Amino acid sequence: SSSSSSSSSSSAPRFAHVMFYDGDEGSWNVTQSFRERYRGNQYSVSLSGGRALVGFPNKGKKDGDGDDVDDGDIGAVHVYEKNASGEWKKTGQIFVAEDEGADDGDESRVVNFGQSVELDGRFACVTDLNYFYLFRRKDDGDEHENDDNNANNNNNNTAWVQFEKVERGRERYGKCSIANDTFAIQSYVTSTKKALQLYVYDDELGGVAPLQDRFERSGPMVLGIDRLVYLKPPPPSSSSSSGGGGGGGGGGLFVYHRERDDGNATETTSGSGGGTGTGGGTFTLRQELSPDRASPKTMLAVEDGLIVIGEKRWVRIYSEREEDDGTTWVETEDIAFERPYREFLFSGRNLFGVNGNGVEVFDV
Repeated sequence: SSSSSSSSSSSAPRFAHVMFYDGDEGSWNVTQSFRERYRGNQYSVSLSGGRALVGFPNKGKKDGDGDDVDDGDIGAVHVYEKNASGEWKKTGQIFVAEDEGADDGDESRVVNFGQSVELDGRFACVTDLNYFYLFRRKDDGDEHENDDNNANNNNNNTAWVQFEKVERGRERYGKCSIANDTFAIQSYVTSTKKALQLYVYDDELGGVAPLQDRFERSGPMVLGIDRLVYLKPPPPSSSSSSGGGGGGGGGGLFVYHRERDDGNATETTSGSGGGTGTGGGTFTLRQELSPDRASPKTMLAVEDGLIVIGEKRWVRIYSEREEDDGTTWVETEDIAFERPYREFLFSGRNLFGVNGNGVEVFDV
């Protein structure tokens, strides 16, 4: 399972604590803790199986060994992995070398690397202020060990190879989601529209190839295994409406299914929205749902045949059901809470509610 979060505080500690929790019979306890030297007040976290990435976007410049040499804002990502004994170990750092000739106004300058991190298996996506950086973890005998991109990224964790860099767009908005070998990268094209670009990793190329023409929606998105979900909140004057295949005037939850080229096609229909790409392997609109309480801050997650959305005092769950004409998504739970939560996370069929007193865990 994987999850991602970020936060900030008003004070700037000299150290950050990275803590790992294990859940057993409904009880979550700290099993290990690492103290990292850090003067900043921002971080990002992503966990996938026995591997975790923690972004420290306010870390300073590095020397050749990866140690901080100033209090700047170039940023770094720390890598932690669980060994065969079940212990977490820090196995290295990922960072990107800064062009020595870049000045503060140069968009090629590396700023706040680790602002957000996403991890799924052997693939990772890290953002700084201007770019998405895509990495893969090398396997034994990796034929792309000496990639040009990796030679230039000054990455002191040689297990990770940078193979792509994608601009975040004029508004510097960034969202990256990963599922197996597929990357969904969302950025602003204008102040009101976001664009989505889909890529698939190609082992022969040692990098990504475009999977599908970009298409636009105005709300959050998340990528699951052969599933892509957009949440378009309804306008303030509307409490419940459906947006149509092209994402028209109302709100909606747009569920896309992927049909692959390898014969393992998932059930898809063109629907009113149709597909946005040609040939196999593309995502096609399967269904539109109509959540009536969504906003741009609504949590959105896709996992194991579930779509989970929620905000403050409510969480709604949709389940994937097999029907005669293919799969259909139906609402199966609508949960109300007495007190509001600042943030919801969903991972491993556990719902995590974050409030001022800590984190509460709910089974789903």
